[in-house]
Amino acid sequence: MKSLLMILKAAGLAICGAAMLACNNLDELEQRVDSLESRIQALETQLPQLNENVSALSAILDDGNISSITVDSESGNLVITTTGGTTYELAQGSAGNAPDLSVDEDGYWIIRYAEDEEWQQITGQDGNPVLASSNAIMFGVSDDGYWEISYDGGKTYLPVYREDGQTRIPALEEDSDFFRDIEYIEEEQMLYLTLSDGKVIEVPVVSDFLVQIKNVTYGEAERFTPGQTRTFDVTMRGVEAADVKAPAGWKATLGDVVEETAVLTVTAPATTQTLTKVMADTETDVTILAVFTNGLSSMAKMTVGFSNSPGVEIKEGTHTATSVVFTVTPNQYATSYKYHLYPQATPAPASAEDFASAPEVTDDFSTPLTLTQTTEAQPADIAPVSTYVLYVLPLDTEGTAGTIQSKTATTPDKTYDSLYDSFMDNRPVTIGENTYSRSDFADENIIHIADGEVAATNGNIYFIDEGCTITSIANQNVILIGNSKDAKPKWVMSASKFLSPVSGEQSRLILYNIDIDASGYNSYMFAVNVDFDEGGAFGELVLDNCDISMTKTSPFYSISKARTLDKFVMMNCNVNVPAATSNRFMIHTNTYETEFSKIVYSNNIFYCPDGVASGFRLLSSSVANNTNATGVTEINVENNTFINTVPSNSAMIIADNIQTATLNSNIFYTAQTVNNNRNMIRCNISGSGAYPATADAATNFAYDTNNAIYNIFYSANYVPASGSVEPVTIIGESPFADIDVANGIYTLSAEYSQYGARRD
Repeated sequence: MKSLLMILKAAGLAICGAAMLACNNLDELEQRVDSLESRIQALETQLPQLNENVSALSAILDDGNISSITVDSESGNLVITTTGGTTYELAQGSAGNAPDLSVDEDGYWIIRYAEDEEWQQITGQDGNPVLASSNAIMFGVSDDGYWEISYDGGKTYLPVYREDGQTRIPALEEDSDFFRDIEYIEEEQMLYLTLSDGKVIEVPVVSDFLVQIKNVTYGEAERFTPGQTRTFDVTMRGVEAADVKAPAGWKATLGDVVEETAVLTVTAPATTQTLTKVMADTETDVTILAVFTNGLSSMAKMTVGFSNSPGVEIKEGTHTATSVVFTVTPNQYATSYKYHLYPQATPAPASAEDFASAPEVTDDFSTPLTLTQTTEAQPADIAPVSTYVLYVLPLDTEGTAGTIQSKTATTPDKTYDSLYDSFMDNRPVTIGENTYSRSDFADENIIHIADGEVAATNGNIYFIDEGCTITSIANQNVILIGNSKDAKPKWVMSASKFLSPVSGEQSRLILYNIDIDASGYNSYMFAVNVDFDEGGAFGELVLDNCDISMTKTSPFYSISKARTLDKFVMMNCNVNVPAATSNRFMIHTNTYETEFSKIVYSNNIFYCPDGVASGFRLLSSSVANNTNATGVTEINVENNTFINTVPSNSAMIIADNIQTATLNSNIFYTAQTVNNNRNMIRCNISGSGAYPATADAATNFAYDTNNAIYNIFYSANYVPASGSVEPVTIIGESPFADIDVANGIYTLSAEYSQYGARRD
């Protein structure tokens, strides 16, 4: 026989939210009390416990499981905690004559007011039956002693009528039992509730399982201002999976469980206007549905709603480089607001007192708040590319303050009609791997050319407008910049451009945003033409964002051992390479012992629009008399696209010595017939040279209709001491979503958009 450890009998135990009470003989009852008023007052003192009991029964029917049962040591009342984390105290005794209450086979509340009456469903205000689970109706007593019922959590109460719909039910009749029996058998871990019609509700007690939102009381709304985010700790014991749901317009997420605790994050809608008519009271539930490891499930709920205190909604407008713009809309409880605009690094205002001297807005809330200065004691002008925070204190008609709210804004950079205007406003310009600022030059060396021809002289930086023509460039130290971002000035080359290193002075030729046309010239484009001291060289040749129609030989050519180039950079250029069945070289050092510290090819498109340029090389050198030829400290070839510019079997990069080589994220496209395999890098031509000690090659792709073999290194046996070399990936379909060779339009497909040259 099972051991009965606890049997609780409750004659007249009233359970919250589930009972309607009746009264049969008001005259007889009035004879037993001193006055109607005193009896009503006595009933009203019992109503909180009555409604607590009703809520408990509704929760049990809804949740289906209990996590723990205890007995209060002082009151002797039964205290239950559902697996949804809600605790209820069930007290003995009843208020007035409790009708018989039960649940029908469909889960709806049913009730009768006397033993000789038929059971009937409790219907709500809409006339529909009321589900017993999740619907904790509440009871009250009218001023004249009749029962009232609330379907909205106690906000409004309606009279309780008998079946005729006209006769009100007195609340002051004799007491009656609500439950016949409550029995908890610990061995079974089961609570048995016997209702007044004899129906038994069995509720499992599962102490190892619990989901509970801490420090909240269901039905008492947690208040939010529009757009506010709050976090709540949730106890989760024995939970296998959980899902959180929020009302329309609200957001709720549940973090990972750490030591039986997860964090629930709830964000209110940005404005009360997002609520539907059904949600007009601005309150509803956030629900966590938990599935336990034993297969049972439970729900924890939290009522959320908007605060009745003054609040605002803040939206960002379109900021400029020298102003920030917000639209601040008070809610229905706010009639004005005060504000501060601070730089992001400034400490935030902590209380309403910090807004004592702040500007106040009292009307015309639809007009955007446009601020050009911060609101500190000594306001500062709004600056480009800076971050500010608007702090807003909402106020009501009485001057009562709501919660301080904030919105962060970052100003954009200034926009300029030309690079010259930007440069003169102390905005640096980056070309290749170098950045140049106005402070680097004397004002007389910063020259703007608005029209006509340009004869560039040494030591100057030029900003050249669209439509201008470059006729000559000095040999030693010149920077040429196309002034417009949308169009390039033209330089038609009819002769080689010689570069002259100067001892003790900077030697450089920097070309940015220039249209260079050398298609009508049959020799090399650039060369060093002055012998330099041993170990010396011309400093750097940089081509950035240029359109280049290449000569039929080489853009750069090394004439002799004593005439070399230290650094060559080509970035973001579109290079039109003439068709040829023989070699096409970007840099050709012939047999001279040339030493480069760095060569960079980045984000360029090398294309042959009218056929194929076979034997295409980025660097070509030879060895004479078994002596070392070209040496390179570092060469980087990254994110370039090669279209019908085909590396030969000899290799795309040929140098006797290379210390560091990088070949990443390039795309090779060949749709012409070229019958040879493709090699990327070849070193140690002389037999006494060296392959790179450090080499990296990855994410290179080739589409080739010739089924050619692509090799990173000419020597298959080479393995770098450091770095990683991955083979070129051969792809079977074109990497281009759109290719128009005649007009130079090459749009990579989404799959390859992160590789090759980008033209965003």
